[in-house]
Amino acid sequence: MSDLNTSITAVTVYADRARVTRSGKARLAPGANTLVLSGLPTSLDADSVRVKGRGAGARIAGSEVAAA
Repeated sequence: MSDLNTSITAVTVYADRARVTRSGKARLAPGANTLVLSGLPTSLDADSVRVKGRGAGARIAGSEVAAA
């Protein structure tokens, strides 16, 4: 399990919410890997989380939002 350091790269503010985009980079070994993003706000709507990745052979098998 590896911590993924991210930074906020974009923010869009709406009347009732905000969309915050975070980006980070990681070099991963071939095979299954787990990345952890910590320090997210406790008011985060778990159903709003989206994950994407790219790279040769990259595939995201799933994502999970859990309280620390």
